[in-house]
Amino acid sequence: PDRFQRYLTKVSMVIRLMGKALRDLHDQDVIHGNVSVHNCGKFGERWKLTGLSGARFVGDLFETSSAGENSPPEAVVSTRSSGKNVASLQATIKADPSIDIWAFGKMMYEALTGEKLIDFKSSNTIEDQEALIALGEWDEGSLCEIVGNLEDLGIGMLGVDLITHCLAPFSDARPKNMQEILKHPFWKDTQRKGNFSSHRMNNSEQMEI
Repeated sequence: PDRFQRYLTKVSMVIRLMGKALRDLHDQDVIHGNVSVHNCGKFGERWKLTGLSGARFVGDLFETSSAGENSPPEAVVSTRSSGKNVASLQATIKADPSIDIWAFGKMMYEALTGEKLIDFKSSNTIEDQEALIALGEWDEGSLCEIVGNLEDLGIGMLGVDLITHCLAPFSDARPKNMQEILKHPFWKDTQRKGNFSSHRMNNSEQMEI
């Protein structure tokens, strides 16, 4: 438990830095559009949010093909064809903070659990109908599943609350901005527990010596 808590503290620190970078972008009315663990890079001693080439101003249009599996549920369109559900991404979606907030929650879940939120098996998102349908049909039941996964790993209720709010099925149910996310008590609670865990491990090592 102590080792996991230390891991949780370190990962959360990096995720929070990415949250601050997103907040600064949004303060300039810029939406990243493809937030993911792959767009977090360490340069020397500093962590930075990368992949900004596709960023758009609020209200402009994103090509959803650039975000792929990091697109929010509202980017998916479902139709019926030959008696089957067929899902596809809208060609474009309007740039809005809720897009980044969904992707931030997805990144947070995947970084903490080591598991994909939705397992896209193809790099070409549109070819993976099963995963695309799961994204388009994301609902409260989907949230209940990830709550179970997070609790099984030992993520406390504050972490569960933050992640599930970011991953709300409807954009208007997500946090309104990154500042709201950064003020969530999860961050301070995780830091406090991490400090306590480190102190316990140090004392244990001293006793063994």
